[in-house]
Amino acid sequence: MIKRFRNVAVFVFFLGVMFLTACSSSAFSGNGEMTRVDQEEVKDFVEKEKQGFLYIESPLESDQEDDEQKLEWINESAENQKINFYVFDYGSLENMDEVENYFQKLGQYSETFGYYENGELKSEFDFDDLESNAAVEQLETFFQEMKEKYSD
Repeated sequence: MIKRFRNVAVFVFFLGVMFLTACSSSAFSGNGEMTRVDQEEVKDFVEKEKQGFLYIESPLESDQEDDEQKLEWINESAENQKINFYVFDYGSLENMDEVENYFQKLGQYSETFGYYENGELKSEFDFDDLESNAAVEQLETFFQEMKEKYSD
């Protein structure tokens, strides 16, 4: 009787772990956490067909303030929506040939925020012509649109 109870308890435990793992792997769940990814991680992101949100920082030092402002907006929106996201810095690459190579793989320009499903860019939020007082609200709308379109 005790052995049977223990087997049931172990089964329920593993079932719970599998459920939590499945839930936490969704691009639409989290706590608004930002994760910086390096060259290999962003390459794996595409090749291993992962899903999630990715901001690409500019390789130009002159764009650093713009990147910081955009990341503030994204961070606030992601926290409000409880969605984690990734950041990749094109500036971490050795030369412009490498930047071009990664752009070919990602299909995403710098200073943009994209959503990937199965390693493929599905939609991109472009900050051009964005009014700063509406940035957070528009990013939250972007999160909601992606969730409605691609969530299980």
